[in-house]
Amino acid sequence: HYPIMLKASSGGGGKGMRICFTDAELKDNFVLSQNEARNFFGDDRLLLEQYIQNPHHIEFQVLADGDDVVVFPERECSLQRRNQKILEESPSVLLTNETRQTMAAQVKALCQRVGYASAGTVEFMVLRSQEFFFLEMNTRLQVEHPITELVASPVGNVDLVEGMISIAAGHGIPPSILNLSPDDSSDQITVPYIGHAMEARVYAEDAQRGFLPSTGPLVKYQEPSLQRDGMTIRVDSGVTEGSLISQYYDPMVSKLIVHGNSREEAIHGLKQALDQYVIQGVQCNTSFLSDLLRHPRVVDGDTPTNFIEQEYPNGFQGVQLTSTEKLELAALVAHLHPEKDQHASTVIPVVVCLGGMFGDAYRVTQTSSDGDGTIFTVQSLAKSEDEEESPPMSISMDSLTSKGTAIFDCVLNGDQKFIQVLGRSVMGEVEFKMHGANVTALVFRENEYELCRLHMKPAKDTHDSNVLASPMPGTLVKFSVQEGDEVLDGQELCVVEAMKMQNVLHSTRSGIVSKIFVEAGSSVRADQVILKFAQEQTGSQEQSA
Repeated sequence: HYPIMLKASSGGGGKGMRICFTDAELKDNFVLSQNEARNFFGDDRLLLEQYIQNPHHIEFQVLADGDDVVVFPERECSLQRRNQKILEESPSVLLTNETRQTMAAQVKALCQRVGYASAGTVEFMVLRSQEFFFLEMNTRLQVEHPITELVASPVGNVDLVEGMISIAAGHGIPPSILNLSPDDSSDQITVPYIGHAMEARVYAEDAQRGFLPSTGPLVKYQEPSLQRDGMTIRVDSGVTEGSLISQYYDPMVSKLIVHGNSREEAIHGLKQALDQYVIQGVQCNTSFLSDLLRHPRVVDGDTPTNFIEQEYPNGFQGVQLTSTEKLELAALVAHLHPEKDQHASTVIPVVVCLGGMFGDAYRVTQTSSDGDGTIFTVQSLAKSEDEEESPPMSISMDSLTSKGTAIFDCVLNGDQKFIQVLGRSVMGEVEFKMHGANVTALVFRENEYELCRLHMKPAKDTHDSNVLASPMPGTLVKFSVQEGDEVLDGQELCVVEAMKMQNVLHSTRSGIVSKIFVEAGSSVRADQVILKFAQEQTGSQEQSA
């Protein structure tokens, strides 16, 4: 009975996977899932499964050589988009130790029963009640295996790739790994875990446009520093500055892995590592990852597999800084802005506008500066005469240092912060990034700001919304309408394929198609106009995959 899930029988990674709640959805999605399965795996056979609602995705890594089986601590892999994992951790906050050992005993029994010999992963769906359901076994290593290596041995003594090769060569499980497993007399099955590890998958995709792939060269690429006291930071990547992200392959750029003594420490370390990640030339998901790590439910470990659909029903709208974070950013902008040195002593006090001329305005005054740091007074300015100004806040800045071409490291009011200075427009706006929030900023003398506010008005939006544009670069594989057709709200218009994923573009209102500008089979650019509506309306689109 519904809901049911379609999935490719010959592969994973969310490819070909779709949830269906009605007969109509099953009919439409079956063709799309078949096409994706064929494109990715050369096999269009599909599995049909009961869909378990609101579960956590929990998996156990194993190494087995036909005789011995080593079961590692579980991985929590529930934070997913497009049914593909983007943030993983070990161990899981959800499981009790009793459930952990019960599941691990079944994992071990499964491997022993079939005489399994290799690395593998046994996956489950688990409810908050601790009820669990077997999902599948992946007979290979998976993307997220580094977090297992780190919780088993933070100093790097566990190498699962080496273990898999040793087994394949007939040498069995390496003794250094086999010795980690509890002996048969113990009531514990899993290897003991040490601390907590998390992995973030960094993708070339636009999280604010439905996680659509982004292609092009990595114009600027700087990975975070791996040096941090008491913490292990690891980056597994296959790109460098100048590498090309094409439409023909999975858009993963790298894996960012952090291990700390506690889950809180791992979250903090991963957030700071993401703050140091510089990627320009393509859109990337680092801001979305930062936003996830700031979310109270993620902090609490309340992350079922539909978390993103629940918490981002209208899509990701960008990181929203708190009022205190905006005050801190205003102080940093006043200090780092390129105009600073041109006005010498007159640049402080200044007015900093975050979000451009008509964004939030802050008066920043440097009250003292010595060898120990700089003190600023920052005050949010009223947007109208009827609004009262907020009280000023004192912000101390210490140890400001440059970390490469675009990153600055400092201590604000006792907390370490990283800020990126990403570029400057011809209008004088400078783009900064802090806590994953991209903010354009302007710096004025106070009299300049007052004059601008008095005489400048926001520009009117003249965007022509009477067209359907491609949300991504790819290939337009088919049209479902032709010129002159009358379409209804929600009706399928066309399918664009990018990185072997098929994305259906729908109309969001009724109208008549007056002109189609591209042919089926043609390549399309991101934002390229595909078709135009005859009537005055908001022609926009949604994508589903």
